[in-house]
Amino acid sequence: MTDIRISDNGEVKLLAARLRAMANGGLQRELATGLDKATKHLDLDVRESALEHLPKRGGLAEVVASSHIEVAKITPLRVRIIARGISQLALLNKGFVNHPTYGHRPWRFEAIAKARGWFDRPLQKSAPAVRRELERAMNRTARRIVGK
Repeated sequence: MTDIRISDNGEVKLLAARLRAMANGGLQRELATGLDKATKHLDLDVRESALEHLPKRGGLAEVVASSHIEVAKITPLRVRIIARGISQLALLNKGFVNHPTYGHRPWRFEAIAKARGWFDRPLQKSAPAVRRELERAMNRTARRIVGK
């Protein structure tokens, strides 16, 4: 954490000028860089989780892991993890799958306990590291403002 101490009027003017400079994009750039650095691996974490937790028999794990999963930048300071091409994503994340069978009913609804949270778990596990990286970016910005 960076402390800001002001002892005279000249320091107030200097600090105000630095704050204005950072307000004109410097702060946002620093935080956006930190966010990019902290989230760039999340799609790979989700893919690994799919391979680890979804059924390998029938190729479901491979199909889901090879689908379009990306970290999309919504705004400079906001990202969204997007998985396209997985029609049953919410169902799979809850630990269920609806799949075709041969010689029985046309479709079968099946529970897969190991699959529960396969999408959410790696993202929740990464959340503290993302927070730490954003805190580092804020501290770098604060040091630049106070000139240390």
